[in-house]
Amino acid sequence: MDFNKNKNNNKKDNSLLFSTSLIFEQNIDNLWIYLRDLSSEARKVENIERLHFIKGDNSWTPGNIYCINWIGLTRLEFKCISTKVERNKKVIIWKVKGDIGINFYRMLSLYRITKNNKTLVKSIITRTEKQNELIDFSESLNYYLNTEFNILSAISKNLNKLNKDIISYESCIINKNIEKVWEFISDFKKVCSLTTMNIKKIEFKSPITKEGSFLKFYLENLKMHVFMKIVNIDSSKNKKCWYLRIETIGTNIDQLPKNIEYKIKKINNNQTQLSIEHRFKYDIKADFLKSFKIKKQNNLKKFKKYIEDENDNQEKINQDLVNNDENDI
Repeated sequence: MDFNKNKNNNKKDNSLLFSTSLIFEQNIDNLWIYLRDLSSEARKVENIERLHFIKGDNSWTPGNIYCINWIGLTRLEFKCISTKVERNKKVIIWKVKGDIGINFYRMLSLYRITKNNKTLVKSIITRTEKQNELIDFSESLNYYLNTEFNILSAISKNLNKLNKDIISYESCIINKNIEKVWEFISDFKKVCSLTTMNIKKIEFKSPITKEGSFLKFYLENLKMHVFMKIVNIDSSKNKKCWYLRIETIGTNIDQLPKNIEYKIKKINNNQTQLSIEHRFKYDIKADFLKSFKIKKQNNLKKFKKYIEDENDNQEKINQDLVNNDENDI
Protein backbone atom coordinates (compact mmCIF):
# COMPACT_ATOMS: atom_id res chain seq x y z
CA MET A 1 0.00 0.00 0.00
CA ASP A 2 1.48 3.32 -1.09
CA PHE A 3 0.27 6.49 0.54
CA ASN A 4 0.91 10.18 0.98
CA LYS A 5 -0.32 12.68 3.56
CA ASN A 6 -0.22 16.44 3.22
CA LYS A 7 -1.15 19.26 5.54
CA ASN A 8 -2.11 22.64 4.20
CA ASN A 9 1.23 24.38 3.73
CA ASN A 10 0.05 26.55 0.86
CA LYS A 11 -0.64 30.01 2.22
CA LYS A 12 -2.31 31.09 -1.04
CA ASP A 13 -5.08 28.47 -0.64
CA ASN A 14 -6.65 28.94 2.79
CA SER A 15 -9.60 26.71 1.87
CA LEU A 16 -7.49 23.52 1.82
CA LEU A 17 -7.38 21.83 5.22
CA PHE A 18 -5.49 18.65 4.24
CA SER A 19 -5.24 15.90 1.66
CA THR A 20 -4.21 12.28 1.73
CA SER A 21 -3.76 9.63 -0.96
CA LEU A 22 -3.48 5.88 -1.35
CA ILE A 23 -2.86 3.48 -4.24
CA PHE A 24 -5.53 0.79 -4.49
CA GLU A 25 -4.99 -2.60 -6.11
CA GLN A 26 -8.34 -2.41 -7.93
CA ASN A 27 -8.82 -0.85 -11.36
CA ILE A 28 -10.51 2.56 -11.57
CA ASP A 29 -13.83 1.33 -12.98
CA ASN A 30 -14.48 -1.26 -10.28
CA LEU A 31 -13.18 1.01 -7.54
CA TRP A 32 -15.38 3.93 -8.62
CA ILE A 33 -18.52 1.85 -8.16
CA TYR A 34 -17.44 1.08 -4.61
CA LEU A 35 -15.97 4.39 -3.39
CA ARG A 36 -18.80 6.61 -4.61
CA ASP A 37 -21.15 4.59 -2.37
CA LEU A 38 -20.74 6.00 1.16
CA SER A 39 -22.91 3.23 2.60
CA SER A 40 -20.15 0.76 1.63
CA GLU A 41 -17.61 2.96 3.37
CA ALA A 42 -19.70 3.20 6.53
CA ARG A 43 -19.97 -0.58 6.76
CA LYS A 44 -16.20 -1.04 6.65
CA VAL A 45 -14.93 1.76 8.90
CA GLU A 46 -14.90 1.63 12.68
CA ASN A 47 -16.70 4.39 14.63
CA ILE A 48 -19.06 5.12 11.73
CA GLU A 49 -22.67 3.97 11.77
CA ARG A 50 -25.01 4.05 8.82
CA LEU A 51 -28.21 5.98 9.46
CA HIS A 52 -30.41 6.81 6.49
CA PHE A 53 -30.97 8.70 3.26
CA ILE A 54 -32.58 12.08 3.65
CA LYS A 55 -32.99 12.63 -0.07
CA GLY A 56 -32.56 10.14 -2.88
CA ASP A 57 -31.46 6.51 -2.63
CA ASN A 58 -27.69 6.73 -3.21
CA SER A 59 -24.73 8.90 -2.27
CA TRP A 60 -23.38 9.65 -5.76
CA THR A 61 -26.22 11.45 -7.55
CA PRO A 62 -25.85 15.26 -7.26
CA GLY A 63 -28.48 16.63 -4.89
CA ASN A 64 -28.86 13.45 -2.86
CA ILE A 65 -28.31 13.68 0.92
CA TYR A 66 -27.06 10.90 3.15
CA CYS A 67 -26.61 10.94 6.94
CA ILE A 68 -24.19 8.94 9.14
CA ASN A 69 -23.24 9.02 12.80
CA TRP A 70 -19.59 9.47 13.73
CA ILE A 71 -19.62 7.71 17.09
CA GLY A 72 -18.23 9.89 19.87
CA LEU A 73 -18.03 12.99 17.71
CA THR A 74 -21.06 14.15 15.72
CA ARG A 75 -23.80 13.40 13.25
CA LEU A 76 -22.60 14.11 9.68
CA GLU A 77 -24.80 14.97 6.74
CA PHE A 78 -23.33 14.38 3.26
CA LYS A 79 -24.80 16.11 0.22
CA CYS A 80 -23.46 15.10 -3.19
CA ILE A 81 -22.46 18.30 -4.98
CA SER A 82 -20.98 17.03 -8.25
CA THR A 83 -19.45 14.09 -10.08
CA LYS A 84 -17.09 13.89 -13.03
CA VAL A 85 -16.56 10.60 -14.84
CA GLU A 86 -13.84 10.18 -17.45
CA ARG A 87 -11.87 7.16 -18.57
CA ASN A 88 -8.70 8.00 -16.63
CA LYS A 89 -10.11 10.27 -13.94
CA LYS A 90 -13.25 10.18 -11.80
CA VAL A 91 -14.19 12.78 -9.18
CA ILE A 92 -17.00 13.08 -6.63
CA ILE A 93 -17.56 15.95 -4.16
CA TRP A 94 -19.74 16.03 -1.04
CA LYS A 95 -20.60 18.97 1.17
CA VAL A 96 -20.50 17.80 4.78
CA LYS A 97 -22.29 19.35 7.76
CA GLY A 98 -21.78 18.40 11.40
CA ASP A 99 -23.88 19.18 14.46
CA ILE A 100 -20.95 20.82 16.27
CA GLY A 101 -20.07 23.31 13.53
CA ILE A 102 -17.75 21.05 11.55
CA ASN A 103 -18.50 21.89 7.92
CA PHE A 104 -16.29 20.96 4.98
CA TYR A 105 -16.10 19.63 1.43
CA ARG A 106 -14.81 16.14 0.85
CA MET A 107 -13.53 15.35 -2.65
CA LEU A 108 -12.44 11.91 -3.83
CA SER A 109 -10.39 11.87 -7.04
CA LEU A 110 -9.54 8.57 -8.74
CA TYR A 111 -6.71 8.36 -11.29
CA ARG A 112 -6.04 5.38 -13.54
CA ILE A 113 -2.49 3.97 -13.32
CA THR A 114 -2.11 2.52 -16.79
CA LYS A 115 1.14 0.66 -16.09
CA ASN A 116 -0.30 -1.83 -13.62
CA ASN A 117 -4.09 -1.27 -13.76
CA LYS A 118 -4.16 0.05 -10.20
CA THR A 119 -5.77 3.31 -9.04
CA LEU A 120 -4.46 6.36 -7.21
CA VAL A 121 -7.12 7.77 -4.86
CA LYS A 122 -6.80 11.27 -3.43
CA SER A 123 -9.04 12.54 -0.65
CA ILE A 124 -9.05 16.34 -0.31
CA ILE A 125 -10.76 18.14 2.57
CA THR A 126 -11.48 21.87 2.13
CA ARG A 127 -13.35 24.54 4.08
CA THR A 128 -16.88 25.50 3.17
CA GLU A 129 -16.06 29.05 4.25
CA LYS A 130 -12.84 31.07 4.25
CA GLN A 131 -12.40 31.02 8.02
CA ASN A 132 -14.46 29.97 11.01
CA GLU A 133 -13.22 31.84 14.07
CA LEU A 134 -15.35 29.69 16.37
CA ILE A 135 -13.46 26.52 15.49
CA ASP A 136 -9.70 26.08 15.55
CA PHE A 137 -8.59 23.07 13.46
CA SER A 138 -4.87 23.60 14.03
CA GLU A 139 -4.54 21.37 17.10
CA SER A 140 -6.76 18.58 15.78
CA LEU A 141 -5.64 18.65 12.14
CA ASN A 142 -3.37 15.61 12.49
CA TYR A 143 -6.23 13.66 14.03
CA TYR A 144 -8.57 14.34 11.11
CA LEU A 145 -5.77 13.75 8.59
CA ASN A 146 -4.94 10.37 10.12
CA THR A 147 -8.63 9.50 10.38
CA GLU A 148 -9.19 10.18 6.67
CA PHE A 149 -6.15 8.13 5.70
CA ASN A 150 -7.24 5.30 8.00
CA ILE A 151 -10.64 5.30 6.29
CA LEU A 152 -9.00 4.80 2.88
CA SER A 153 -6.64 2.20 4.30
CA ALA A 154 -9.48 0.23 5.93
CA ILE A 155 -11.45 0.23 2.70
CA SER A 156 -8.41 -0.95 0.74
CA LYS A 157 -7.72 -3.83 3.14
CA ASN A 158 -11.32 -4.98 3.03
CA LEU A 159 -11.45 -4.80 -0.76
CA ASN A 160 -8.27 -6.86 -1.01
CA LYS A 161 -9.86 -9.54 1.15
CA LEU A 162 -12.85 -9.65 -1.19
CA ASN A 163 -10.75 -10.13 -4.30
CA LYS A 164 -10.58 -13.76 -5.31
CA ASP A 165 -8.18 -15.30 -7.78
CA ILE A 166 -9.63 -16.42 -11.09
CA ILE A 167 -8.98 -20.09 -11.86
CA SER A 168 -8.64 -21.56 -15.33
CA TYR A 169 -9.04 -25.36 -15.25
CA GLU A 170 -8.94 -27.92 -18.04
CA SER A 171 -8.39 -31.69 -18.09
CA CYS A 172 -8.29 -34.69 -20.39
CA ILE A 173 -8.00 -38.48 -20.28
CA ILE A 174 -4.79 -39.95 -21.66
CA ASN A 175 -4.65 -43.62 -22.61
CA LYS A 176 -1.38 -44.30 -20.89
CA ASN A 177 -0.29 -45.15 -17.37
CA ILE A 178 0.51 -42.50 -14.78
CA GLU A 179 4.28 -42.99 -15.07
CA LYS A 180 4.27 -42.18 -18.79
CA VAL A 181 2.22 -39.02 -18.26
CA TRP A 182 4.44 -37.90 -15.38
CA GLU A 183 7.55 -38.52 -17.46
CA PHE A 184 6.21 -36.04 -20.02
CA ILE A 185 4.91 -33.37 -17.59
CA SER A 186 8.16 -33.28 -15.62
CA ASP A 187 10.11 -32.60 -18.83
CA PHE A 188 9.56 -28.83 -19.08
CA LYS A 189 11.45 -28.39 -22.31
CA LYS A 190 9.27 -30.96 -23.99
CA VAL A 191 6.07 -29.47 -22.53
CA CYS A 192 6.99 -25.94 -23.61
CA SER A 193 7.96 -27.08 -27.10
CA LEU A 194 4.39 -28.27 -27.67
CA THR A 195 2.50 -25.29 -26.25
CA THR A 196 1.00 -22.48 -28.30
CA MET A 197 2.78 -20.00 -26.03
CA ASN A 198 5.84 -18.38 -27.61
CA ILE A 199 8.29 -19.74 -25.04
CA LYS A 200 12.00 -19.54 -25.82
CA LYS A 201 15.33 -20.11 -24.09
CA ILE A 202 14.25 -22.34 -21.21
CA GLU A 203 16.94 -22.52 -18.52
CA PHE A 204 17.26 -24.31 -15.17
CA LYS A 205 20.23 -25.37 -13.09
CA SER A 206 19.16 -27.91 -10.46
CA PRO A 207 16.90 -30.89 -11.30
CA ILE A 208 13.49 -29.58 -12.35
CA THR A 209 11.67 -32.28 -10.39
CA LYS A 210 12.96 -30.96 -7.09
CA GLU A 211 11.12 -28.53 -4.79
CA GLY A 212 12.79 -25.14 -4.72
CA SER A 213 14.13 -25.44 -8.27
CA PHE A 214 13.98 -22.34 -10.46
CA LEU A 215 13.43 -22.06 -14.17
CA LYS A 216 13.73 -19.16 -16.55
CA PHE A 217 12.34 -18.64 -20.03
CA TYR A 218 11.58 -15.87 -22.51
CA LEU A 219 8.07 -15.04 -23.75
CA GLU A 220 8.23 -13.74 -27.31
CA ASN A 221 4.73 -12.20 -27.35
CA LEU A 222 5.33 -10.18 -24.15
CA LYS A 223 9.02 -9.54 -24.82
CA MET A 224 9.96 -10.42 -21.26
CA HIS A 225 11.87 -12.97 -19.21
CA VAL A 226 9.80 -15.03 -16.79
CA PHE A 227 11.07 -16.67 -13.60
CA MET A 228 9.21 -19.54 -11.92
CA LYS A 229 9.81 -21.76 -8.91
CA ILE A 230 8.76 -25.34 -8.13
CA VAL A 231 6.88 -24.96 -4.82
CA ASN A 232 5.30 -28.41 -4.40
CA ILE A 233 5.89 -31.77 -6.01
CA ASP A 234 4.59 -35.24 -5.14
CA SER A 235 4.94 -38.41 -7.21
CA SER A 236 4.77 -40.95 -4.41
CA LYS A 237 4.32 -44.49 -5.71
CA ASN A 238 1.69 -45.29 -3.07
CA LYS A 239 -0.58 -42.43 -4.19
CA LYS A 240 -3.02 -42.36 -7.09
CA CYS A 241 -2.73 -38.61 -7.60
CA TRP A 242 0.54 -36.87 -8.39
CA TYR A 243 1.00 -33.14 -8.75
CA LEU A 244 3.50 -30.45 -9.65
CA ARG A 245 2.95 -26.81 -8.57
CA ILE A 246 4.85 -23.86 -9.98
CA GLU A 247 4.79 -20.24 -8.81
CA THR A 248 5.56 -17.16 -10.90
CA ILE A 249 8.15 -14.86 -9.35
CA GLY A 250 8.44 -11.11 -9.88
CA THR A 251 6.40 -7.92 -9.79
CA ASN A 252 5.59 -7.27 -13.45
CA ILE A 253 3.46 -10.39 -13.90
CA ASP A 254 -0.05 -9.00 -14.38
CA GLN A 255 -0.55 -10.96 -17.63
CA LEU A 256 0.87 -14.19 -16.22
CA PRO A 257 -0.66 -16.79 -13.91
CA LYS A 258 0.26 -16.49 -10.24
CA ASN A 259 0.81 -20.24 -10.16
CA ILE A 260 0.24 -23.38 -12.22
CA GLU A 261 -0.70 -26.84 -10.99
CA TYR A 262 -0.33 -30.03 -13.02
CA LYS A 263 -2.30 -32.89 -11.51
CA ILE A 264 -1.95 -36.45 -12.77
CA LYS A 265 -4.56 -38.91 -11.45
CA LYS A 266 -4.44 -42.66 -12.02
CA ILE A 267 -7.69 -44.10 -13.38
CA ASN A 268 -6.34 -47.59 -14.06
CA ASN A 269 -3.15 -49.15 -15.39
CA ASN A 270 -3.86 -47.86 -18.88
CA GLN A 271 -5.61 -44.54 -18.32
CA THR A 272 -4.64 -41.31 -16.57
CA GLN A 273 -6.38 -38.00 -16.06
CA LEU A 274 -4.22 -34.95 -16.68
CA SER A 275 -5.52 -31.60 -15.40
CA ILE A 276 -3.91 -28.17 -15.56
CA GLU A 277 -4.98 -25.31 -13.31
CA HIS A 278 -3.81 -21.72 -13.82
CA ARG A 279 -4.54 -19.18 -11.08
CA PHE A 280 -4.73 -15.53 -12.17
CA LYS A 281 -5.25 -12.27 -10.30
CA TYR A 282 -8.85 -11.20 -9.82
CA ASP A 283 -8.56 -8.38 -12.38
CA ILE A 284 -7.39 -10.45 -15.37
CA LYS A 285 -9.26 -9.33 -18.46
CA ALA A 286 -12.15 -11.51 -19.67
CA ASP A 287 -11.02 -11.41 -23.32
CA PHE A 288 -7.57 -12.65 -22.38
CA LEU A 289 -9.03 -15.44 -20.25
CA LYS A 290 -11.32 -16.59 -23.07
CA SER A 291 -8.43 -16.76 -25.51
CA PHE A 292 -6.23 -18.47 -22.92
CA LYS A 293 -8.87 -21.17 -22.35
CA ILE A 294 -8.96 -22.05 -26.05
CA LYS A 295 -5.17 -22.23 -26.23
CA LYS A 296 -4.98 -24.47 -23.17
CA GLN A 297 -7.58 -26.85 -24.60
CA ASN A 298 -5.50 -27.09 -27.78
CA ASN A 299 -2.37 -27.67 -25.71
CA LEU A 300 -3.99 -30.56 -23.88
CA LYS A 301 -4.92 -32.16 -27.20
CA LYS A 302 -1.30 -31.86 -28.29
CA PHE A 303 -0.04 -33.32 -25.00
CA LYS A 304 -2.45 -36.25 -25.24
CA LYS A 305 -1.49 -37.04 -28.82
CA TYR A 306 2.22 -36.74 -28.14
CA ILE A 307 2.17 -38.96 -25.03
CA GLU A 308 0.04 -41.63 -26.65
CA ASP A 309 1.81 -41.59 -30.04
CA GLU A 310 5.35 -41.38 -28.71
CA ASN A 311 4.87 -44.24 -26.29
CA ASP A 312 3.01 -46.30 -28.89
CA ASN A 313 5.89 -45.83 -31.33
CA GLN A 314 8.44 -46.67 -28.65
CA GLU A 315 6.52 -49.78 -27.63
CA LYS A 316 6.33 -50.84 -31.27
CA ILE A 317 10.09 -50.35 -31.62
CA ASN A 318 10.70 -52.37 -28.46
CA GLN A 319 8.41 -55.14 -29.68
CA ASP A 320 10.16 -55.23 -33.05
CA LEU A 321 13.50 -55.59 -31.26
CA VAL A 322 12.13 -58.46 -29.21
CA ASN A 323 10.77 -60.17 -32.33
CA ASN A 324 14.09 -59.73 -34.13
CA ASP A 325 15.94 -61.26 -31.19
CA GLU A 326 13.55 -64.22 -31.17
CA ASN A 327 14.00 -64.70 -34.91
CA ASP A 328 17.76 -64.67 -34.49
CA ILE A 329 17.44 -67.47 -31.98
